[in-house]
Amino acid sequence: MSDLTSEGDRRVSIYLAAQENLRRAKSTLGSAECDASNAEASLAKWLMPSDMKPGEKIAVWRGDSLFQVELVPREAYAVGGDSDGKVVTDHVPKITVRLRGKNFGRLQEKP
Repeated sequence: MSDLTSEGDRRVSIYLAAQENLRRAKSTLGSAECDASNAEASLAKWLMPSDMKPGEKIAVWRGDSLFQVELVPREAYAVGGDSDGKVVTDHVPKITVRLRGKNFGRLQEKP
């Protein structure tokens, strides 16, 4: 019976360690996603002229990569007042990175 108890204890310890590793990984991923989002917003703000209009695209080369920013439509629902529940469309910046290479003519997006 002591073998079963020690085996069970070992498995519980492995499970708890795995859960802690998962918690740490999720926390790290959340921080990395936040950093990436902030960096994208900062780069888009720097690339975009103040009078940029929807449909326009601005791009700069850096090495073999083309960094392009454009304003894309985003739909949201208004909350409160007379417009409560109505769909409102605004425009948000989107950054696309394209790599120069054998497929550059097709403008493949970087994964």
